[in-house]
Amino acid sequence: MTWERMSRDNFYCAQLLLDREDERLMRSCVARSYYAAYAAACSLVCEPGKTFRHGWHNPPHEDIPSLLGQVAGLSEDEKRRAKRGLRVLREARTDADYRNGRTVGRKEALEMLRESAAVLKRLGVWT
Repeated sequence: MTWERMSRDNFYCAQLLLDREDERLMRSCVARSYYAAYAAACSLVCEPGKTFRHGWHNPPHEDIPSLLGQVAGLSEDEKRRAKRGLRVLREARTDADYRNGRTVGRKEALEMLRESAAVLKRLGVWT
């Protein structure tokens, strides 16, 4: 499976979760929205055979913004906005996955799905 395909699959899952309009699924929608953007970024920075910290074949989440700064073919404005969007999405995903005292409703999930779509568009991976 390619990073691009993983990005598409995660985005599709986020849409399905949001469409269910079940508040219990909104945390998962936020997480899938983030991973759609993360996988899209990985499709630009991961090359066959390349390894990252810890010997991984994908970069640690905190490294994605700096790695995007090195991608050719994107304007500085696209890079800046994509990095910002990824930071917003990662924070929301962390809230959704680990901060059980934080409410994550449909409004937040919709905002993160839209943010993910914006990042995907800026990165130009498959949108």
